[in-house]
Amino acid sequence: MIPVSVLSSIDPVLRAVTAFTAVVDHPGTVVVLQDLDPGAGTLRRVTSDVTGVIEDETVALQHVCLGCAIREDSLPYLELIAGSGRWEQVLWGLPVSAEAAPLTTAIDTFGDAMGVRMASLLSVADVDSVVHDVFGDALLVEDHLALADDDRRSVGEALVAQLRHADLVLCHAGASPVTGTAGDIGHALIDHLRGPGSIAVPADQPTDLFAARYHASVTEDRLDPLKITRSLTPDTDDGVWSLELHSARPFHPQRLLEAIEVLGSTDLCSRGRFALPGRPGAVHCWDGAGGQLSIGDTGTRVERCTTRLVYTGIGSPQRKALLSRTFRDTLMTDRELRTVNRWHGIDDGFDPWLGEFQISA
Repeated sequence: MIPVSVLSSIDPVLRAVTAFTAVVDHPGTVVVLQDLDPGAGTLRRVTSDVTGVIEDETVALQHVCLGCAIREDSLPYLELIAGSGRWEQVLWGLPVSAEAAPLTTAIDTFGDAMGVRMASLLSVADVDSVVHDVFGDALLVEDHLALADDDRRSVGEALVAQLRHADLVLCHAGASPVTGTAGDIGHALIDHLRGPGSIAVPADQPTDLFAARYHASVTEDRLDPLKITRSLTPDTDDGVWSLELHSARPFHPQRLLEAIEVLGSTDLCSRGRFALPGRPGAVHCWDGAGGQLSIGDTGTRVERCTTRLVYTGIGSPQRKALLSRTFRDTLMTDRELRTVNRWHGIDDGFDPWLGEFQISA
């Protein structure tokens, strides 16, 4: 089985540097880089190894779902690579800003029949710019990195999702070596945001990108709102901190709407799940980064959903006290929980984000 490592990024330069390093440091590596052109409706695939570019092909997108289009282009080509017997491992570079789950899941599921195995999910980050990228409000479309005409994600939203999902984060410094607090804060922020069980290493440190064995349950659990936990990375002297807020109680809908500017503050990263009294058993996701807050219904139903939010920020630890107090004040009280059924079938103000909820008979 040929090992395949999948690379996600928000920076085409860092993606190219990682690809170059892979073919130099790992003999027998073939690199495949994909790029989408949403305006033209095409996908470009460039294949190279230590000898140079082997193939540069542009194909029309055959699927309206971009994740499906990437997967449907990738799997047959990976099977061709494995069947050629020409290379020992594959670095697959996704289109810049693309999510990795559709492809990594497919490779893990069908890889045996294709002669390949998932080795590792990689992400790259620039320690010089990660603070600006994560907490800034720039949109992917402004940097010409959007994957579709209606892709309104922020740069921070895309980057944080990649850091949380990855098995291995390659940390790049800028053109000049980072000294002082700027580099320290960037490294600390990456450590707070990356997922449980992942590793972050300097990009210039010799690292075997293909030796690991991908474990889908571990990697995909990092994205599951029901399994969200705070990073074990301690708060730092540079002011990078994380806070986990948890309760078995649902939020009071009206008070949540009133508190959204505090709990959903756009200068923080936040992630988790929450429950509402008129939507029993429904798991609602919460995701804030890059100046945006997204909430939605995951479609998952459990016997009883708890509320858990994890925050990461930079600066005064007093923010933690404000978040904790606001979180506590927004939860349903004992008295309100005794009459929780009165919320069933009533518009709680969240239909625009969560849709109408029907109580099962």
